[in-house]
Amino acid sequence: MANSKDDAQVFDENLFRTLDSIDELNAYCQQWLTAKSRISDADLDGLMAGFDELDDPHRVYAIELLAAHGAKGLGPILLHCLVSTNTAVACAASRAVFRMPTSQLDEVFERELRNLLSCADTVPGLNELVAHVQKSKQTFQPPE
Repeated sequence: MANSKDDAQVFDENLFRTLDSIDELNAYCQQWLTAKSRISDADLDGLMAGFDELDDPHRVYAIELLAAHGAKGLGPILLHCLVSTNTAVACAASRAVFRMPTSQLDEVFERELRNLLSCADTVPGLNELVAHVQKSKQTFQPPE
C-alpha cells in the first residue's frame, strides 16, 4: 500500500488471493473499481490465468476488476461463468458482458454465447445478452 498521498498504490494479486472474508475483499477491491485506479496488464493476466483456482467470492470480485479495467480475452471466462451454479458469479459475468467493449464482442464470442442458449431456461437473461451482443455489433464502427 502507499506510504504517502503522493505514492501510487499497486494492486497486489497475492494479497487479493489471500483475503478470507467478503468484508476484506470488498474493502480491498473498492479502491480498484474506481475510474482513477489502474491495474497493470500483468496483474490482469495473472487474475485470468488463475481464475479457475479462485473460490466464488474471489471470482465475483475478479470478474468486476477484470471488466472494470478492460482486460483483453475476458470473454471465455465470462461465458463459463454465465452458467455458474453460483448466482453471484453468474450475475457478475452478465454485468461484465454488458460492459465489454464492442470490439471484444467478436464472432467467436457471439457463437459461443448462442451455444449457451441451450441452457437459457436455467440462465436468466441469456436471451437479453445475445440481443445486446448483436445490437452492439450492428452499431460498432471500427476505428479508422
